[in-house]
Amino acid sequence: MEDDFMNENDPRNLFVLRTTAKRTHTTLLNRARAMLSREASHQEFAAFTPRLNQAHTRLVGINQRYVQLADLSDAEQHTAELYLQAINNQQLTC
Repeated sequence: MEDDFMNENDPRNLFVLRTTAKRTHTTLLNRARAMLSREASHQEFAAFTPRLNQAHTRLVGINQRYVQLADLSDAEQHTAELYLQAINNQQLTC
């Protein structure tokens, strides 16, 4: 399941996968921020971090595959780059 998106060749399906992956990543980011707010133990946060990193890696991979296969205009390409930058910036906040 980790890289199942690599076999997907339809940009519309990849867009749906990307949306789902973004939702998962955002949920995990919010959970990580809540852990930080309540001052969770280092051990608890360290145990959680791999899930967050996996979700980020999957989201970035799906986005890259989508951009690779979709016939994007220059403006859409720029938007996709901004999207990826926003994802990476969110990841860095944790």
